[in-house]
Amino acid sequence: MWTVSLGHIFLSFPPAINITLNSFGTELSKADRKKLYPNFGRLYPEGTLMLSRADDFEGVRLAVDGQSDYKTFFDAAGLGGGASGPGNMGGGASGDGKSLEDMFYHKEMQISKNAFTRQFSFAIVYAWVRLREQEIRNITWIAECIAQNQKDRIGNYISVF
Repeated sequence: MWTVSLGHIFLSFPPAINITLNSFGTELSKADRKKLYPNFGRLYPEGTLMLSRADDFEGVRLAVDGQSDYKTFFDAAGLGGGASGPGNMGGGASGDGKSLEDMFYHKEMQISKNAFTRQFSFAIVYAWVRLREQEIRNITWIAECIAQNQKDRIGNYISVF
């Protein structure tokens, strides 16, 4: 069943990583940040503890290094440490222009597509809703590109099917 396997385990931590990255330089304390993290999944409990204690991008990268899925995303976005550094807090950009957040959305869409086409449970309803949300994000992206005269970037959306 999708909800018991990869879906909820993967989907629980991209928001936690984004919360951590976006909380740097804000008034959100480490204790308050820790309350926002899920208490299950691949990074729980060691990864969430490391995320809650992270003071900078390097701390976040170290927290996710133990999980190959997340480490792959950081490396692909050019955020895998080394001299290149974190790029921007929104997730840097890979060679094809995808940020860390874009890669998380892309993985979520893959999981949702698989759930929608391969499951026979209520998971397909959740997957359908997530796919529709992505369609809305895609339409918004295209409209913003047109409004800002960035027509060369219109194709940088995450395909639903």
